[in-house]
Amino acid sequence: MKKIAMVVFAVVLAAGILHAEETNFGPKGKYCVIEKIPTATSPAGAVVETVGVFVGKIASAVEIACTGERKITVENETGDCKIFPFCATTKVIDESFGAVTFDKLKKGESVKVDYAEDGGIEKAKEVTIQK
Repeated sequence: MKKIAMVVFAVVLAAGILHAEETNFGPKGKYCVIEKIPTATSPAGAVVETVGVFVGKIASAVEIACTGERKITVENETGDCKIFPFCATTKVIDESFGAVTFDKLKKGESVKVDYAEDGGIEKAKEVTIQK
């Protein structure tokens, strides 16, 4: 009798969990539509690129050797910090010498970062070391 009661209890518990998952998260393979009215301001598939300039001092410049990933953290005079990942085409320029390499970026140097937003991430396009 105890075994039958345990089996019934387990079946009821499993059915409750499965029903709760489907009720809370929807059936698998279905999408939940939250917005009834489309609010898009640009055509579907349009590439919207946000560009800007950030001026400040380098708080850190990191290069991960195994992946080749490079990032700099820049802090402006109001204390705002931004992290800028480098892409393969990012230029590093010294005002007096011209093009330089990433390893010439030192903590505390004043820089101007021209960036573009790519997929929600602000990536550095050009870094200019200022004197």
